[in-house]
Amino acid sequence: MIFQRTIAALVLALGALAVAVAPASAHTELKSSDPAPNTSVSAETFQAITLTFSEPVTQPEVMVAGQDGVWTLGTPSIAGAVVTIPVTTSGPTGAYTVTWKVTSADGDPVKGTIPFTFVAPVASTTSEPPATSASGNVSVPAPAPSGGIPGWVWIALGGLVAVAVAGFVVSRRGRA
Repeated sequence: MIFQRTIAALVLALGALAVAVAPASAHTELKSSDPAPNTSVSAETFQAITLTFSEPVTQPEVMVAGQDGVWTLGTPSIAGAVVTIPVTTSGPTGAYTVTWKVTSADGDPVKGTIPFTFVAPVASTTSEPPATSASGNVSVPAPAPSGGIPGWVWIALGGLVAVAVAGFVVSRRGRA
């Protein structure tokens, strides 16, 4: 009888812990971006960087760097979960990286990078534009969680396991 009560109490405590931890474990994620990772963009079509997150963010810090240095970016604008940064493209064709950092709704910093290829305008005698891939919005991998599971969750879980073990030992003594 004591064992059954102990198990019931343990199940209720674990259920309450799971409900309490669920909201705290959510993290802001980058859902999509323009340019998308590993795509090519041309000077004619690339006017702004757009970052779309899973929830509203604040304090965006964005930089574009490549082989020739850092690009000049305009002032970021925020519309809820979408950050848009005007871009002044410069530099030769090559690999570039958007490095970004924002503050999530819960105050945690979230950061990541987006590699892409820039295709610079080419002076030619033909009227054909340089070939580029379309840059569309696609999902990107979520950044690594910044903090993991809080320490108090592990302490509470350890306490619950200790109670379960103690209940088991007590119930076995009562039968012997």
